Amino acid sequence: MPQPGLYPESAICMEGHMTENIPTPKRPTSELTGSIVYAIWLQPFGKLPPSLQKELIATHTLAKKKAPVIYVGQTRLEAEDRYANHLAGYKGSRTVKKHHRQLIVLDKWKPVFPFAISPDLVKAIYFLARRSKGNPTDREAAVATLLRQAGFYVHSA
Repeated sequence: MPQPGLYPESAICMEGHMTENIPTPKRPTSELTGSIVYAIWLQPFGKLPPSLQKELIATHTLAKKKAPVIYVGQTRLEAEDRYANHLAGYKGSRTVKKHHRQLIVLDKWKPVFPFAISPDLVKAIYFLARRSKGNPTDREAAVATLLRQAGFYVHSA
């Protein structure tokens, strides 16, 4: 039976079997003040589970079936670290873990969206998403609302 600690790049479960690499969860440090809003591009609408499709249809009257699906969240971490936590399952959304496509970093000037979006909307989203001590829940909701009004499906925490 392998001994814990002999394989630093891997983990050993209670039964002694080797498991895949388990990353160390990222946690906020005192250096990071305030919070940011981030987005994650999810799988196409048709590939999502029926229950999530029904939820999105009920709350998105302006979206078209082929519209991108975006998860919006807020964090004190850097967007890349929060995305890694989602994928590792640490304080993350199961929807993101199962259906993620790409992180969209909103708090850097100019956010790069993997689909067409108006420059005015990009600017408005950036000013809401950048690191700030303002109420993160309100800012997250505002970004989600802007994206919904632009015709996207938005899943938010």
